[in-house]
Amino acid sequence: LITRQAQTQGGAADLRKDKKNGEEVSQAPRALNPMAGTAKKKAANRLYRVGRSKIGLGLFAAIPIVRNKLIVEYSGRRIPTREAREIDRRRGNKYLFEIDNRWTIDGATRTNMARYVNHSCDPNAEAESNRGRLMYRAIRDIAEGEEITVDYGEEHMVLYFGKGCLCPSCRPRQ
Repeated sequence: LITRQAQTQGGAADLRKDKKNGEEVSQAPRALNPMAGTAKKKAANRLYRVGRSKIGLGLFAAIPIVRNKLIVEYSGRRIPTREAREIDRRRGNKYLFEIDNRWTIDGATRTNMARYVNHSCDPNAEAESNRGRLMYRAIRDIAEGEEITVDYGEEHMVLYFGKGCLCPSCRPRQ
């Protein structure tokens, strides 16, 4: 395609000449395209962003989040808990969230943004189950830029944190 500017009644427009048949096709300039920049608009509506945490990657508030607001869904394949225990033996409980004795969510998929929520003994969010869906809800106001954290629970701490808790609220005590 060959492009050149042309004046029309409504203002400037791109005229594109199709090499195959020589016809000129009018197309609105990129700045007038109503879909231009939609990716930025979607990102601006997000409550969270993934960023560098003191213990790896973490989920951070992109805007202030008020108490009781649902933040993110823990998503993934629902698998029988028996199968999850096998996976746990192989990969060490990476992203497995047990709903009950029958079902576990395998949140290892990269589209599961909730997998970046880290542990804290002084959390600002908690997990809640609603009709088989797992959501994280703010238990206090969360400031913009603050890391979103939950308490993984005593059982998880004993099984997987052999060196003790490394969260920022525990680190000063060590």
